[in-house]
Amino acid sequence: PITIRTILGDGSVYDLTKVQVYSKVLMDADDLTEIFGSTGVLGGYYVLGQDITANSSKNYYRTSQKFTGIFDGMGHVISNVNIQHGNGSLVSLFGELNNTGITAATIRNVAFVNLMASNGALVWNSANGANRENVVPSISNVYVSLSTNSTKFVGLLYNSSFVTINNCIVEDARTTTQDTT
Repeated sequence: PITIRTILGDGSVYDLTKVQVYSKVLMDADDLTEIFGSTGVLGGYYVLGQDITANSSKNYYRTSQKFTGIFDGMGHVISNVNIQHGNGSLVSLFGELNNTGITAATIRNVAFVNLMASNGALVWNSANGANRENVVPSISNVYVSLSTNSTKFVGLLYNSSFVTINNCIVEDARTTTQDTT
């Protein structure tokens, strides 16, 4: 976050604090690959500029790497995302949500339609507890519709206890007896 200072004509000063500047506006499947195919710590403020259809032949995932930023779908849809690893390991789209800095990792305002998961989750883990500014990672206003080809979706979160979840829906239209929590 940055602070923007404005000096008005009468000499008074007005500060906007904690201003978030977009790191990247995601516009196509290549942009998704850049975010969800990367390794290591991923920080920044990412927004969707439009609905995006992912490359359905590509696997998008981060294993246990940390996501420290904000992902705001701005009400847009990402469709046809495959979350799976070639060797069958458990993976997730965002990796671990971290709670560093003055804002914790956030995923919000996005729909994942026709999401195909094979031993995958939206988020692998979250950091243990609130940080010194008492902020906790969050997932809000997220909709997930699973593909009928999904074999194991382990949920919005796997192996996590410190995260705030609000207004999230997971729709599983498959006819299966497998646990998809």
